[in-house]
Amino acid sequence: MRIGIYAPNWIGDAVLSLPFLNRCRRSFPKAHITVIAKTRVAAIFMHHPSIDSTVPFSGAQLKGFFPTTHSGRSLRAADFDRFYLLSDSLRSAYLAWLARIQERIGFRGQFRAPFLSQSVSAPGGRMHRADRYLRLLGDSATAEETAAPGITLTKNESSWAVEQLAQLHLTEPIAVFISSVAESRRVPLAKWTEILEPYFDDHQEILFIGSQQDRPDTEVLVERLNRPGVVTVCGQTTLRQAMALISKCRGALATDSGLGHIAANLGIRTISIFGAGDPKVTRPLGSRAAVISEAVHCSPCRKNVCLNRDEPLLCLSVIPTKAVWESYHAL
Repeated sequence: MRIGIYAPNWIGDAVLSLPFLNRCRRSFPKAHITVIAKTRVAAIFMHHPSIDSTVPFSGAQLKGFFPTTHSGRSLRAADFDRFYLLSDSLRSAYLAWLARIQERIGFRGQFRAPFLSQSVSAPGGRMHRADRYLRLLGDSATAEETAAPGITLTKNESSWAVEQLAQLHLTEPIAVFISSVAESRRVPLAKWTEILEPYFDDHQEILFIGSQQDRPDTEVLVERLNRPGVVTVCGQTTLRQAMALISKCRGALATDSGLGHIAANLGIRTISIFGAGDPKVTRPLGSRAAVISEAVHCSPCRKNVCLNRDEPLLCLSVIPTKAVWESYHAL
């Protein structure tokens, strides 16, 4: 049997799909399993033992009717027998239909039922997203039961990370991820300063990791903290390199973000600070992961932009600094 799995489109969701891959492999041990993913998340699946291959598509290849049609037809050569859609988009269902795959299994919604051979009702309630993905396999397994293996790094990647930390004159820093895709989930810089300054009571190190867009803000924080051992590599690494560096850190502080999910999956101590998001649905999964959030009157709103005009980002600004570090040290 040849199985295709259309991965979620965001890094955090892609990490939460790994239990689904593991369960799929256990259910179909002899199948050839391929993950179809946007380029920006494909790195999550590299070297993972539960899959045999990955087919990456760039954003341009899936943007608009004609590029998507061409990409869907290109999948016919893979000759899939079954296709699971972890994305809820109409585009992913159209892609599977164009590939002429006999079994196309996904949750109904967004008018895509005609493109599916098996349209599954989405679970009710506030089910965690990783468990929701598993429902497409038709059993009651949970993400915690199928969590391992997680993100898989090679020896060369791990060695590179050790060498890189040495070049940065760092030994065992705490990783900090200041940003998030959604504005309503980004911790304000003033709050980050308030959170990070107490950490230096122990004369420790901080490594800011993120995208090029995060670099200006992390440079501001480096200047504000004004201590040795505070370094930013934002915009200087690939996603695989970022994962390797995170794996060598002693812990991580994160916004509600993809890098927070990566750190938790890698098994390092990880505190994720949640604002607009709902921890019950999208909290990072890991044996040493915890979430800090405040139940203010407008949260969780799940909006990408804060709509509280009188008290902008109230859910993040009232997070107690002491609670962040108490939770971190308790892990």
